[in-house]
Amino acid sequence: MCVGFLMANFEDNVMIALYWGGEIITEMNKFRYNECARMIVSMSISTNYVELIKLLHEKIGTDGENIQLDIFGKYPCSFQGNITRFNEFGIENDQS
Repeated sequence: MCVGFLMANFEDNVMIALYWGGEIITEMNKFRYNECARMIVSMSISTNYVELIKLLHEKIGTDGENIQLDIFGKYPCSFQGNITRFNEFGIENDQS
């Protein structure tokens, strides 16, 4: 299962929009999801990878033993007029 999210930072917490169950569309080395976010959650910026995986399985309603999550995200990095550019990344461990 692939989970995508968009982050917004509010001091010690990060708001995360969760996307799953749809299709990832890749265009010009960028990606987007074909559906709206299914859920928005608040998460501490100190959350480690194991805690993130547990949280995602809990929110999505999946069993962590039978489903592997591929996690991707993006965050705003620059603004040009009314266009926001995003950096995209995969999350595979505590250092990603």
